[in-house]
Amino acid sequence: LASRRTGCPQCGKVRIRNADERVEQINSAGSLSFIRWEGCFINNLSRAVVECHLDGFQWSASVSNLLRGHGCPHCARPGFDPSKIGTLYALRSECGSYIKIGISNQPGKRHSQLKRHTPFGFSCIEKIDGDGLMIAILERKFHSKHESAGLSGFDGCTEWLVCTNDLLDDLRNTRDSLHQGV
Repeated sequence: LASRRTGCPQCGKVRIRNADERVEQINSAGSLSFIRWEGCFINNLSRAVVECHLDGFQWSASVSNLLRGHGCPHCARPGFDPSKIGTLYALRSECGSYIKIGISNQPGKRHSQLKRHTPFGFSCIEKIDGDGLMIAILERKFHSKHESAGLSGFDGCTEWLVCTNDLLDDLRNTRDSLHQGV
């Protein structure tokens, strides 16, 4: 690795060990392989060149983005795919005034994105998994039936609704009716 030739020998040893650990983490993080460092490894902001196992596409990304699950930009299919299993989720704002009804094929990844971009805290109060098309229809039903919170300026802002007892009951009834049908 290029970092073997830089800095003091003692620091270089630490850097090498951490670089090797990061390479192992990158290689085990998903369907990609570490190729080389852009420059030398210093920390999680260092950039690595990686290759996608699916189509051989190579790109450069920071270690922190790779370890957070940012995958191949060439293979990325943004947006919800109704032909796959989906999740309808309900997030409640810390103040309790708003509920976000959203859908995702990768809810964990989506919730991480929302935590970075939503200007207030929230918690997940409901998750309903099922056929992607059915999940998309449920989301539309919630958004057409309940009042928008009228928020703007951040990722997912248009999916926040005013929290009412009717909305909470609707969520509960939807969950219960789907669980009874299983």
